[in-house]
Amino acid sequence: MTKRLVLVILSLFFVVTFYSLSQHGCKRTARIVRESMALTQQVPFSSQQAKYMNLNNMSQEHVLILTPLKNAEPYLDRYFELLDSLDYPKHLISLAFLVSDTTDNTMDMLYQHANAYHRMDIFVKDFSYRLPQSNRHGFDIQPLRRSFMARSRNYLLTAALREEHSWVLWLDVDIVQYPTHILKDLQSLNLDIVVPNCLKYTEDGSFWGYDKNNWQETVESIALQQSLDTVKSFFV
Repeated sequence: MTKRLVLVILSLFFVVTFYSLSQHGCKRTARIVRESMALTQQVPFSSQQAKYMNLNNMSQEHVLILTPLKNAEPYLDRYFELLDSLDYPKHLISLAFLVSDTTDNTMDMLYQHANAYHRMDIFVKDFSYRLPQSNRHGFDIQPLRRSFMARSRNYLLTAALREEHSWVLWLDVDIVQYPTHILKDLQSLNLDIVVPNCLKYTEDGSFWGYDKNNWQETVESIALQQSLDTVKSFFV
């Protein structure tokens, strides 16, 4: 009986303590996303709020464009010129940038375009990544370079993605040309992942693959992979 009484007292103390903390602690918003709810609504839950959204009834295709930036000042005018030329409704386009290890006026230039689209988020996170631009495509440094790129992209996607976004487009800041209907073209394929080819001008005026990050496997390429060890084939 004594042990039960002690447990009851401790339980009551815990309930009172928890209630006191929930009443006087920092107020936060709990976001709960449920596909089965019919309407978007907010309902009170103690000192918090639960937000429900019906993602099945979203009728507009909202696009999130993600771009990592590092000392991107020379490219931003053309970057936004191309964005502004898109034939996609601007109120259905959100922009998110991750600015890393930057010493130029990238931030100031981003602020100039903050009101043109549905939403713009700018995240700043330094990775202390130092690599000469002249050697950034060297084969030997690709594992290190790609690891930093992967970290920054994962960070940006995690921070910027919201439930309203139907599509995500990764767009490099130094792209100099793409068609005004590129978003509609990519959407029309109705695939989970689409990777367009990035081309560059050659000295003879033709186009060629920029960095060959895209490829389609052939009988010859599969045979070549089988002849390589695991480490080498990873970077082919």
